[in-house]
Amino acid sequence: MTESLSKLEQLRSDVHGIDLKIQSLLEDRFSKVEKISVIKEELGLPIHIPEVEEAKLASLSPMLRCLFSRIFELSRLNQEMKRKH
Repeated sequence: MTESLSKLEQLRSDVHGIDLKIQSLLEDRFSKVEKISVIKEELGLPIHIPEVEEAKLASLSPMLRCLFSRIFELSRLNQEMKRKH
């Protein structure tokens, strides 16, 4: 039992470390997307280019496809809000 609890705590610690890395990477991604949005606006390009997203999603597992679809959606919403201001 104690060994199982120890393993559980270690795994939770590992997952927490991974979560922090994911958070940092997502913050970096959203920052880059904001810069992309500015360039798209300067070039008169739309925020949403479905072909780009579809190409990125094509090789992912269903679970990751769902996750990345949500990330893309949040990125688009953020870009739309920035353009309105």
